Amino acid sequence: MEITALYVDSPAAAAGLLPGDQITAIDDRPFADIGLARAWQLFRTGSSSTHRLLVHRDGHHQTIDIVLRERI
Repeated sequence: MEITALYVDSPAAAAGLLPGDQITAIDDRPFADIGLARAWQLFRTGSSSTHRLLVHRDGHHQTIDIVLRERI
């Protein structure tokens, strides 16, 4: 999944994700196995949680931890 835009002050922006980044895995599971609908659910639970993303950027892979905030 490619990041196309970020909200200012969002957990994704705070984690250092950038437009153009490709998320290739979430919590050690390939994104292709998770799918967009499940990823959307995972990130929209409304509770605080941390997830480890494998991101492809500029020809390299890196791990980024994203900390989700509780929604009020």
